[in-house]
Amino acid sequence: MTSISVLLASYNGANLLQRTLDGYVALGNPGFDWQIIVVDNASTDNTQDVLSSYKDKLPLTSLFEAEAGKNKALNKGIPLITSDLVVLTDNDSIPHPGFLNQWVEAFSNQPDADVLGASIEPLFDVDMPAWMLENKPRFVELFALREDIPDGPIGADYIFGPNMAVRKSVFDRGVVFDEGVGPNGAIKNYAMGSETAFCRDAEAKGMKLAFASKPCVSHIVRPYQTTQEFRDKRAYRLGLGTARKHSLEGKISPISNNLIIRTLKGIGEPILRSLKDIQMQLNCMQSNPLQKSEAVWNLHFYRGYQAGKRMSRQTDNSLL
Repeated sequence: MTSISVLLASYNGANLLQRTLDGYVALGNPGFDWQIIVVDNASTDNTQDVLSSYKDKLPLTSLFEAEAGKNKALNKGIPLITSDLVVLTDNDSIPHPGFLNQWVEAFSNQPDADVLGASIEPLFDVDMPAWMLENKPRFVELFALREDIPDGPIGADYIFGPNMAVRKSVFDRGVVFDEGVGPNGAIKNYAMGSETAFCRDAEAKGMKLAFASKPCVSHIVRPYQTTQEFRDKRAYRLGLGTARKHSLEGKISPISNNLIIRTLKGIGEPILRSLKDIQMQLNCMQSNPLQKSEAVWNLHFYRGYQAGKRMSRQTDNSLL
C-alpha cells in the first residue's frame, strides 16, 4: 500500500511554518496514507501554538529538539517515519498542487533511484529589481533555485534541501544528516553543504541519485534575504562549506611538518591572500549591477573559503 512521510525542521519560523502547513492542507486527500513530521528545533517563538492549531487539519506529528541545528532536528525525526518514501523539505517551502502524488509517481518512474531532488522556485515577499529577475544572479546558491532540470541521474551537489526525497531504506542503511554542518540558529558562520554531505554519503554507500522535475515547491524569500548583507554572508558560508568538503576529499593539504617549509608558507601565503583579496575588491568597483553582483559574491566566497581552509589545516595539524 502506498504511503509517504514528510519531514521538516523549524527554528523560530512560526509564520513561515503556518504558510507551509497551509500548503499541505490545500493538497487535500492524496488518495493514500501519509504523515507530516515537524521537529521544533529550539524555537522561542509561537511555533508550538502553530503546530497545535494544525493537529486536526493534518496527519501531523510534532516533537521538540532542544539543541540548535537543523540536521540534529531532522535526525531526531527519522525514527518516527512510518512509510517507505520520505519527502525532506523546509518550513519555508510551500508545496504545489499534486505535490505528494507527484512524488509517488517520481519514485515509480525512477525505480532505481534512492535519493531524488526536485524543482524549487523562489517566492519573493518583496519586489525585486527587474535585472535580478531577468538574470537570476546566484539564485541557485541564494534561494535554492532548481528549474529546467531534466529527469534522470544527477550529482550530489545538485540536490537541495527545500525539496528532496528518499526511500526509507537510505536511513536504514545508515545515511543520516551530518550534525557538524549548518543551518544552525546558534552559530553565525556555519558551514553550508548539509544536503550535499547527505547525498555524497548515500552515493558512497552505493545508492543512486536522480532528479524529478514534477514535484515543486515555492521557496519563500523574506525581505532580509534579498539584502546585500545576506548575499555576502551566504557567499562566505558557502565558501566555508566548500573548504570543508574539499578538506574531507583530501584537496586541501595539511600544514607541513618541515619547519622551514611551514615558516615560508606562514609568511608567503598570507601575503598572497591579501594581494588576491585587494584585486577582488578592485573588481567590485564597477557600475554594471550584474557584473558587480558577481564580483562581490566571489570576494566573500573567497574569504569564506580561505577561512575554512585555515580551520581545516589547524584541525589536521592538531592531530599530528
